[in-house]
Amino acid sequence: MNHTKIIAICSLAIPALLLVFAPSAGAVSPLPRPSPYYINGRGSESISGDSLSDVKQVGPCEALSGYQRYTDHPLGYSVCVPAELRPDPSLSAVRSSFGSGPTKIEIYCDNFSNSISNPRDYSFYANKFLASSPYHDISTRETFSWNGFTVNRIKWSRPPLSSVKDDRNHYASLELLRYPDEAYTIFIKSSGLKRGE
Repeated sequence: MNHTKIIAICSLAIPALLLVFAPSAGAVSPLPRPSPYYINGRGSESISGDSLSDVKQVGPCEALSGYQRYTDHPLGYSVCVPAELRPDPSLSAVRSSFGSGPTKIEIYCDNFSNSISNPRDYSFYANKFLASSPYHDISTRETFSWNGFTVNRIKWSRPPLSSVKDDRNHYASLELLRYPDEAYTIFIKSSGLKRGE
């Protein structure tokens, strides 16, 4: 079945997280424009006529100024991320990744249709470590319904590791669960919060 499910997280759920984890202002050298397409993990200026298994597309996000829309055609989702974050297609068949400076975003898509597991179990086990760790401080943990998904939103931090320069010790996770078998995870990590937040 070839269909596209648009996860319009650019307009509701993600901006609140990205504002907290946005790269800090400062002297940043201009980055080259990302390729408009990534085909099997490599940048391309166009799509060839071949049948390709892994096509990603980067373009403007009309809904949000200063954001770019990333579309994962094989997995059927689209998301807007800050324009200064650069796509990293090195593991594009496994996850989508964007980063610049102190901030990194990873997006995972899981389908449990031929599995003994389900989105609820996935979410439970993926976050179990937070409850038992004395090193993680959870600042936000909430679950709500949005656009046909059950969304788990968690923000937490841990003390920075002194041996790691610019340690990304602030985290946010959005798990978008659609029962019975779909789960999308947006994982954000940053080395620091913007001033006043």
